[in-house]
Amino acid sequence: ESLHHHEMANADHTTLLLNCYTKLKDVTKLDAFIHVDSGVSCEDYVRRFDIETATKVCRSSGYYDHALYVAEHAGETSWYLRILLEDCQRFEDALNYLSNLSSPRAVEALKKYGKMLVTSRPEETTALLMRLCTPTEDESREPSPPAKPADFIHLFAQQPRALMVFFEYVLNSGPEPLSENILRTTLLELYLTNKLTDSVDPMAPNRAVWQQVSPRAQGPSGSGAAAAREAEMTQEYGDRLDKAFALLRG
Repeated sequence: ESLHHHEMANADHTTLLLNCYTKLKDVTKLDAFIHVDSGVSCEDYVRRFDIETATKVCRSSGYYDHALYVAEHAGETSWYLRILLEDCQRFEDALNYLSNLSSPRAVEALKKYGKMLVTSRPEETTALLMRLCTPTEDESREPSPPAKPADFIHLFAQQPRALMVFFEYVLNSGPEPLSENILRTTLLELYLTNKLTDSVDPMAPNRAVWQQVSPRAQGPSGSGAAAAREAEMTQEYGDRLDKAFALLRG
């Protein structure tokens, strides 16, 4: 404690001290060590102790809120999202956090962690991507060029219907994006695919609009319900074929 107080501690000292606090379950001292007044800047906070070490020790000991506090106050976006998603499964909090980041930081974070969010919260995550990839007139946000929608294709490996909704929105919103050709080609492939099925997270509170099944097709198993599901899929495929022809004509 004295070494940290006199700013003479290194990462090993931080590890030893935090291990003592966590093993003794001394939350009071742990709070006092990592918490700061609201006026302390990110630059000043990172000088107090080794940030990566503190985050890792708190995380490995199950003190996730403390690890999140350190990561947030140090401006460590990657660590903050990693803990929220991998350890806490707090998907709504992660989306709120991303929504309040600058567009460039949100884009980089979504490239890395967006796949889990697309699977668990498809509608909300796709809406966030739509906003980042289209021109905005929101004066409360820093002006920045729209992100390239093609950079997020890998997030939708198991969510083809969500990808279709995303690319349709971008293509029909404002000026044509630089990656228009890849959007059109991808959409055409999706339209011509016989069956498009998204991977649905059973723990998700709600299904996205495009993942929902009609009440008739949701009925008890049997020939009637099976026929209803088959008819619905045939109709949906026909609608996509119409879109494919329209896209080719355009």
